[in-house]
Amino acid sequence: TSGPATHGDNVSISVPQPGLYNVTVEDGKSCGLTFQIDMPACNAISMSMPSISTFAGQNVCLAVTVENFNNIDGLQFSIVYDDAILDFTNTQAYNPSITNLSGGNFFNVGNAVNFVWTTATLNGNSLPDGAVMFEICFDVIGQIGECSPVQFSSDPVAIEVVQNGTGLIGFFGTDGQVCISANELTVDLMIEDVSCPGANDGTFTATVNDGTPPYSLTWQNITGGPVQGPGLINTQGGSFTGTNLPPGSYAVSITDNGPANDFLDTIVINQGPALNVIFNQTPALCNGGTGSITAIIVIDSVIIQNPGPQYEFMWSNNGMTQTISGVASGLYSVTITDNTNGCMTNGSTFLPQTPAINATVSSQTDATCSGLSDGALTVTVSGGTPDAMGNYEIFWPTVGGGVTDFGTTSTVSNLASATYPVIVTDGNGCIDTTQIDLGNVKDLTITATTFTEISCNGVCDGSISVEAATVGGVSNAYVFTWIGVPAIPPPGPVNTLTTSTVNNLCAGNYTIILTDDQGCQTDTAYQLTQPPLLDATLLASTDETCAVGNDGTATAAVTGGVFPYAYDWGVAGQVDSTATGLSAGSYTLTVTDANGCQDSVMAVIDIPTPPAIVQLDNDTLACAGDNNGSLTVVAVPGGAPIANYSWTGGQSGPAVTTINGLSPGLYFVTVTGADACVAIDSAVVVAPPPLVLDNFQTTSPLCPGDGGGSVSVFVSGGTGPYFYDWTLDAFDGIGISAIGGANVVAGNYSVTITDANDCPSLTVDVLVEDPPSIVVDFTAIDSVSCFQNQGVPCDGTATASAMYSDGTAGVFNFIWPSGESEFSVMNSTASQLCQGNQMLIVSDGTCTVNASVFIPFPDTLRLGNQVEIDDVTCFGFADGSATVSALGGTAPYNFQWSNLQTGATASNLAPGNYGVTITDSKGCQFQTTIPIDEPDPLVAFLDQFNTIDTVTCNGDSDGVLTVTAQGGNLNISPTLTYNWAGGVAPSNSNMAVGLLPGTYTVTVSDILGCSDVLTATIYEPPAIFFQLAPIAEIPCADSSTVITVDTAYGGNGTANLFFSFSVDNASPQPLGTQIPVGGGSHLIQIFDQSGCAKDTTINLPEPPPIVLEYPETVIVELGDSTVLEPDLLISQFPILDDSILWTPTIYLRFENNLLEPVVRPLESQLYTVIAYDANGCPATDQIFVEVDKNRNV
Repeated sequence: TSGPATHGDNVSISVPQPGLYNVTVEDGKSCGLTFQIDMPACNAISMSMPSISTFAGQNVCLAVTVENFNNIDGLQFSIVYDDAILDFTNTQAYNPSITNLSGGNFFNVGNAVNFVWTTATLNGNSLPDGAVMFEICFDVIGQIGECSPVQFSSDPVAIEVVQNGTGLIGFFGTDGQVCISANELTVDLMIEDVSCPGANDGTFTATVNDGTPPYSLTWQNITGGPVQGPGLINTQGGSFTGTNLPPGSYAVSITDNGPANDFLDTIVINQGPALNVIFNQTPALCNGGTGSITAIIVIDSVIIQNPGPQYEFMWSNNGMTQTISGVASGLYSVTITDNTNGCMTNGSTFLPQTPAINATVSSQTDATCSGLSDGALTVTVSGGTPDAMGNYEIFWPTVGGGVTDFGTTSTVSNLASATYPVIVTDGNGCIDTTQIDLGNVKDLTITATTFTEISCNGVCDGSISVEAATVGGVSNAYVFTWIGVPAIPPPGPVNTLTTSTVNNLCAGNYTIILTDDQGCQTDTAYQLTQPPLLDATLLASTDETCAVGNDGTATAAVTGGVFPYAYDWGVAGQVDSTATGLSAGSYTLTVTDANGCQDSVMAVIDIPTPPAIVQLDNDTLACAGDNNGSLTVVAVPGGAPIANYSWTGGQSGPAVTTINGLSPGLYFVTVTGADACVAIDSAVVVAPPPLVLDNFQTTSPLCPGDGGGSVSVFVSGGTGPYFYDWTLDAFDGIGISAIGGANVVAGNYSVTITDANDCPSLTVDVLVEDPPSIVVDFTAIDSVSCFQNQGVPCDGTATASAMYSDGTAGVFNFIWPSGESEFSVMNSTASQLCQGNQMLIVSDGTCTVNASVFIPFPDTLRLGNQVEIDDVTCFGFADGSATVSALGGTAPYNFQWSNLQTGATASNLAPGNYGVTITDSKGCQFQTTIPIDEPDPLVAFLDQFNTIDTVTCNGDSDGVLTVTAQGGNLNISPTLTYNWAGGVAPSNSNMAVGLLPGTYTVTVSDILGCSDVLTATIYEPPAIFFQLAPIAEIPCADSSTVITVDTAYGGNGTANLFFSFSVDNASPQPLGTQIPVGGGSHLIQIFDQSGCAKDTTINLPEPPPIVLEYPETVIVELGDSTVLEPDLLISQFPILDDSILWTPTIYLRFENNLLEPVVRPLESQLYTVIAYDANGCPATDQIFVEVDKNRNV
């Protein structure tokens, strides 16, 4: 913002968005001060309207969309517009989620539409971001090239937004605009901002309607860079998407295929939100425990509360939630991914360790001796987390009934020598336990001098001897007290002054308590153990065998006692755990261990029993020559398991109870037990005789090829019943030795006979013969008159005669395919046969044959090869003709056309199909159709790629029309002639160049004179219009002002875009550039994007210079003074006293007029004076004041 203000005025500043703003204040002399204002964000709703391009005379509606529209109770504002360009008509499309919203909330006054709305219930209304609240509509009444802003305004209705529960909140408005173009393009621009900071994945999608497709689209970053594209949209409603865009503002230009229809808009691709992370730590309550870390998402400095599932967390410890719990102290990092846009951030933090609780002994007094409680301990506690008072709970559980202190130190006394636990609990409930050993000044000791363990399990023969001593003092006497489980046996301990012994002790635990004459006491515990019970068991034994004898064995296992063991089986020489070579009987083993402890076990050796064969049956083979006989033996073991089966032929083994693959004969088996006892038996295998053919018989059918024959076979051997497998499967079966009937025709037959045991089969081949056949012969064969009855019935002739194949003559019946027949004759003639193969039926009353005879025929009557067709010359004409010829049939020929013309040629034909009938000399006929075609219409059209239908600049003559054509007779010759109206191009040229704007006509003709007329228009861009920004007056002579063009439209550009300007033939500059100039005449040229220019000349007046002249030298006598007066002062504007500056000011005195100071110099001095007029224009001069130090007497 900028503008004048006077001293003491309040200045209001409005800003478009939150941020840090520089404010500069300057006075009339350009003295300035700059300071900063931080404008924070406020709670505000946002409302926006689009910018659109449309036709003059159209009715357009702008959608008013909202953001941050939450719990709103009331809203009011004005929408202002240029009423010379737009005429308000109505509002519509009221959002149903807004209560009480209708046309009654709007009223139009002048160029403002005022809006006032409140909810019905004051409960607040809300809309999602991007929702349309309503639409505002206008009639477009302005001229082409004009634009009207459509703006939110606080005049005449102040902008107010009331939020439920909050009151007044802020308002951000994005204004719209309506521009009028020659042809309206409807463009919808959808923008996708960059996903993440640093990414270049912004996109925009343009959807185009209206105008004339195809559409060409380009875009360019408005800060510079190349023009990108073009993108092509082929159809109305089609879209194009520009991708991979970095943040920035882009000018999007869309041009359709019409003469002067374009669209230009500026889009903004915003920087993606900055995704960051901060951490909230919860250290472990106790040292060595676990804590938690929460990753807090920050987007553009805003903390995201309760982030949704689109955010993915991946911690260095593989955690995948926002908060990781149960983690020990250490360094942790997290990567956060926003899955909606792929943005990522990472960070790390250190979870500190809570200090450990430390309890140290600060004072210790040992007990006098064991047995006396006169010791003391003091501990000091640090670390951990003290309570709010800085204290700890210190608990001694084994002192008295438990002692508890609160503080940082604790002392306990009257302690005997022992280990004392102290338990410290800090303010977090963390616990630390420390074990403290308290000793004695004097110690009694007990040393075992002998220790005898128990010899055998259950025997009480152990003993213990101990010796007493004193360390760190003197004991005059000792008392030994024994305590045992079980009790000490009589006679009890045997003591001396320093020793004590107990004997005959059983296994158990024993404690001795030693007390001296001063009451000091100590004790020591001993444990006497006994060996495990000695136990001998029989592990295994084997009985005496049949074959060898005296070979039984017995093996014992021993546990317990004390190794090594001695073995006694009561048999000489058997001194190990296993006894061998035993005969049947009972044996006792006695085992003695190393301590003389004993145990015994008994073993019994039995007599063996041989195996027995209980079943072995004979076997009968299925077929003669088989060797698949099988024998199976069933045996039961005797005194030992069966160890082997041995058969005649060498087969044997422990499981070979069956032998297979046997030929007929006698076989023996021997069964042997594991103790070598055996059993023997035998069986036989027998077989039947082989299968053989004894005889066969056949009979023939009645006619050749018929059934009715028969076959019979006779066999013996094998095993009945027999199965017969015939060539004719229908006769297969058991006992079917003969076949006959309709299925038995002449030929070879085979039968395979198999017996009941499926032994090797017997195959018999038999031949059944046919009787003699009927033979037919043809003579006197003559052709038909026409091919395939082309107009004449069948009239071919032939004669047939018949006899038998063995030469025997006979009489026969003849039936012809023409329906002619003769009976009981030797030959027959037919005269009504058709062409080709004809089938005759001949029968002797019993048998029948079919005989074929070929009846010749003439060549088919057809169209000849000499067919000449002249198609119609041009589309719609009737100058075609056709000439035909004939082949086949029998010449001469007659021709009859469907349009009643006769002869081989038909003429003056229009496009279409014409039938022709050809008749030969025998009356045979052939019909066909002859097509007469016409060319496609000759169509002339513009070659868009080589046509310039708009001159470069308004008034130029560089239009080009290039004509091409299709259809007509271009398939005959590509040559075309061009008759340009007005002679703008020669007749052999399809291109007219150097054309002024206007309408042109050309007639295009092909080689046969077919023609088409094309009319085309050369357009011109509108004239360039521009507006200079107000030019400040030149304040001073030889100073400058600035010229700038702030608005341009028309020509080949869109308002304010793609235009530049120059001043006094300097290089062109973008609109808005300020060009410094002095006074005088200046040439201003405005250029569009095609280089078209609009010129104007302005004259800038310049004020005259200020003239301020003082004498060059003023002489003043020492001690005197004078007034420094200007010789000449000329100024258009007054010079004020506060605008006069003297340098230096020494020796000067200012009274009424600063331009005329009084000088009283002591030394010569050069003075410079600068005076400013009311416009701040300076004038300067110098005066040398010379001091005359001579004394005048």
